[in-house]
Amino acid sequence: MPLIIHYGEVQAKKLSSLVISKSITNEDINNIDFENLFIINENTIDMNPVEVNRIIFNLTTKIQNNLILIEKGKIKELDFYNDLKNEYNSNFGGNGIIYEVPIGTFFSNSFFSNLGPKIPIKFSLIGNISAKLESEVKNYGINNAIVEIYIKFNLQERIIIPFKSKDITINDKLPIALKIINGSVPNYYNNPIT
Repeated sequence: MPLIIHYGEVQAKKLSSLVISKSITNEDINNIDFENLFIINENTIDMNPVEVNRIIFNLTTKIQNNLILIEKGKIKELDFYNDLKNEYNSNFGGNGIIYEVPIGTFFSNSFFSNLGPKIPIKFSLIGNISAKLESEVKNYGINNAIVEIYIKFNLQERIIIPFKSKDITINDKLPIALKIINGSVPNYYNNPIT
């Protein structure tokens, strides 16, 4: 059973990362109003909380809806159906996600792990997604700064297989903006005192 749970955990992380990266399209990024995202004062750079909340709500809702469609086995309704089909072949049925595990996996011996007939096991991914906008400021030249904005997703999933379940956490980070803030160069830098 621990090997099957571990296999399910690896597959859930792989699937969740794929869903997060494929759910957010260029159109979603283009809909972000970067000029409204920052509030720049003389000495401070603040994030606009209204714009931040709108971005987070839109993206997490889209990802959560896609995860629900996958759980229900309705992958043909997804924009990235072909990517999932190529990656997982026929593991998605009308009842959700079904993995076929070789019976040799139950023997806890790597020599036998791929031998024997495959047993279909249904995995239920019941979870919750949350996100927050994070920024990182780096020095750039003289009195300039680069501000990097990214969304950090935290996905809580529960893998449920017959007779066992396990909670896992998947963290992913998506960069969405990069802005260079130009400060003024001090006079003494250009005209040194001799």
